Amino acid sequence: IVIAAFVLWGLTTLTIFSGLIDVRYGPARTTAILYGVAGLLALVGAIGFAAGVSILEHGILLSGIMFIPALAATAMLLHQVATGVEIHRNSAVEPDEQAAGPHAMSPADARPGSDGRT
Repeated sequence: IVIAAFVLWGLTTLTIFSGLIDVRYGPARTTAILYGVAGLLALVGAIGFAAGVSILEHGILLSGIMFIPALAATAMLLHQVATGVEIHRNSAVEPDEQAAGPHAMSPADARPGSDGRT
């Protein structure tokens, strides 16, 4: 059961890695790499635990150590999304109402029945 748990841990973190690695935003890629390393180390540790190779068993400990900064980076990414930071290519840009341009909706346009043609 312990070996299966470590394998599941490794596969879970590798799944998070595969979901974040395609994002072009730099901090998201860094977070993905941290998850990927943690997942690989967990799998190496599980193999070492099953085979009785003590040096490989350290992968389990190192996986947990790598998971802590990955979790902190995830919290920072979620905070940026929650505060409304728009992510463009490799930089985060604060939303600016003035830069919305002529196509932005005004509060009057948001009223029910208002289609902007009156």
